[in-house]
Amino acid sequence: KSSCAGCHGSMGEKVNPPLNEQTPDAIMTKLKGYADGSFGGEKKSVMVNVVKKHKEDDLKTIADFIGKK
Repeated sequence: KSSCAGCHGSMGEKVNPPLNEQTPDAIMTKLKGYADGSFGGEKKSVMVNVVKKHKEDDLKTIADFIGKK
């Protein structure tokens, strides 16, 4: 089970807008924004800590897996 599933759901369905309705590129842009501090709302500090634990290749794999096909 992914560390993301607790908040986002096992298939990215829990947030608004759902991750599974966004493209992998859109998800990746947001993940990079969390990493560099240019993106985020009320959960920004949680996401910054999560994103910084992963290499960019890992983030791309996550975005490709959960993003809208």
